[in-house]
Amino acid sequence: MKRIFAAALFAVLGCVSADANAATVTGVYYGTFTNTSDPAFPYLSLGDSYRIQFSYDTAVPDVDPDSAQGLYQNAVSGSIDFSSGYNLAFTGGSIYVGNDVDPGDSDYLNFGGFAAITSNFPTGLYTVNGFSVTLVDLSRTVFDSDALPSAYLSTALFDEWPGGFSIGFHGIDGPGAGLTGTLTSTPIPPALPLLATALGGLGVAGWRRRRAQQLR
Repeated sequence: MKRIFAAALFAVLGCVSADANAATVTGVYYGTFTNTSDPAFPYLSLGDSYRIQFSYDTAVPDVDPDSAQGLYQNAVSGSIDFSSGYNLAFTGGSIYVGNDVDPGDSDYLNFGGFAAITSNFPTGLYTVNGFSVTLVDLSRTVFDSDALPSAYLSTALFDEWPGGFSIGFHGIDGPGAGLTGTLTSTPIPPALPLLATALGGLGVAGWRRRRAQQLR
């Protein structure tokens, strides 16, 4: 009886230990669009900001045999809110981890290849073709292996990389569109654009008053 109890206790403790090694990493990245292939695209524009919220399970296995590159499939999910009022949700994304990898001999972290993307973008003209999140470290100091990061990684650890966030749209009856933008761990104050607009308005009003006084 003691042996049976000991075996059962060992099995339970083994499960607890295995679960203790797994963790859910959550995080948020922010950014603004800096480039677009179509300035007339109706839903997203240059200067629009976005908030990318994500989570992944560190217990997801690496399916890439290359010791310098990790591929973790069906690992990441989350949502993106755009300042224009649109949003999307994603599930089943892959995470790519590169440790001192060509081209450029860099470390990198990438989210992409999502199994499902849903959004409130209007239907009829465009559909979301996909998007990606990419952080690059040219100094190759962020990673020492291709293991999945066990904690949130700040963008401050990486180099500034144009197009860190990219999103593409398929045109149903015409050409598609694509936008790229920045990534940062620092929230972009939503009142900042409003403040700039207000200050600009005050400047115009002051100029008009001075102009009117000069014409008297």
